[in-house]
Amino acid sequence: MSAGYAASREALRTSNAEERHARRLSSWGRLVAASTFVLVAAAASMTGLWAATSGTRSTSFIAAGSVLRVEIDLERGNLALVGGGLDEVNVRRTDHFSYDHSPSEVRTLDDGVLRIRSSCAALLVGSCFADYRVTVSDNVPVVVRAPHGSIRLVSYRGSAELDTTYGNISVPSFCGFVLQATTKTGDIDVHTGCSADRLELRADTGDVTVSVPEGRYRVDAATSNGSASVRGVTESDDAPWSIQALSNTGNVTVLGAP
Repeated sequence: MSAGYAASREALRTSNAEERHARRLSSWGRLVAASTFVLVAAAASMTGLWAATSGTRSTSFIAAGSVLRVEIDLERGNLALVGGGLDEVNVRRTDHFSYDHSPSEVRTLDDGVLRIRSSCAALLVGSCFADYRVTVSDNVPVVVRAPHGSIRLVSYRGSAELDTTYGNISVPSFCGFVLQATTKTGDIDVHTGCSADRLELRADTGDVTVSVPEGRYRVDAATSNGSASVRGVTESDDAPWSIQALSNTGNVTVLGAP
């Protein structure tokens, strides 16, 4: 066999192998392109569906009966609680929904206790939560649980128990008897216009800041990982008012303001 003939056969085999490889690459490329098209189409469809079935909706109601206590449990959502209301309790709810999955609410008024519970279905895509603004009369005790939201208490006189897991607690103007505020991940910021009988403020991961009128207080301010500071108040074991401000990981500040 001549060298030229052998070289020709080798070149032919190489050409055939390259052609088969090119065909395989071409098939793989078509498969990738088809898969990409399907994914893009699915994403566009989901986006269109989300846009068509998502939004917000607000409703209001007034608890006309005699309310002696308010208990609010929000699975997901933020709460603004405002004091200084009239005899009734005024509630405004704003639902945020996706794919027509709206928050559900259960509301009861038994023996003077108004109970509001809001919950949402678990969604892999989109959001479902309800924000509340509640106006209450002074001296009506309130209990709030909002594990996935922040709580804000404004111009309230009375006793309040506030609890969240992932959220901040803000009380810019409190003048009442007892305030209990607890958060696992978030900050607590409290300012009082008068000396409360008892303040109990606890954060696991977050800062705790409290400002009170100058005076004599029983003070327990401590943190495990952070700094603790007490200024402008007189600490006394027989003081008429008490402040407990604790954090596991965060700074703690107790400040007396003139």
